[in-house]
Amino acid sequence: METIFLSTITNKLLIVFLLIVISISIRYAISLSGENWVKTFSQTFTIISLPIITYGITSVISNNIALSLGLVGALSIVRFRHPVRSAMELTVYFLLISLGITASANYKWTILLGLSSIFLLVVLSLIKKYRNNAFPISFQEGNENNTLEIIADIEIKNMENNKNLIYFQKSNEKYLYRFSSDKKDLLINIIKDLENSNVRFEHTLHLS
Repeated sequence: METIFLSTITNKLLIVFLLIVISISIRYAISLSGENWVKTFSQTFTIISLPIITYGITSVISNNIALSLGLVGALSIVRFRHPVRSAMELTVYFLLISLGITASANYKWTILLGLSSIFLLVVLSLIKKYRNNAFPISFQEGNENNTLEIIADIEIKNMENNKNLIYFQKSNEKYLYRFSSDKKDLLINIIKDLENSNVRFEHTLHLS
């Protein structure tokens, strides 16, 4: 009996470890495309923990009808008000939840889903990086914050390392940088730094 219990615990720990590895890989695969919103602490924690939480819940209620009905009742009185800024963010959350669900059913589906998603993200990131105009801007990231958009004739050194950068694109020999921050002074300082340099640029600043 004890051997069976230890074997079950070991299997669950291995699945949790598998979910952590896949989640971190997805996080880095998304960041390759320039989607820097995944680099924040809150998003990193969400990406790693959401599949584990889902796996824990589905494992507990999978063979218990009473708990299943209780969970449905509990969730019906909880209202989630977290704003989803883009279709991609919503898709990522759905992917993470699906990883947790498949892990409780069959870990092979988890591996297949995780690897295929990572492969697709990497391929699309490479296409975006090496093919100009492959993906035009489809939505405005960070609209709830102050935003700064800079268009320069040349690539600005070290600009991609700015923690407030949420989007970068090279198009027709133009370099587009978009920043977002709840502190407008940070964005204004970026403009001042560029004005003190020899870089020719145009900028659009939106303050919330």
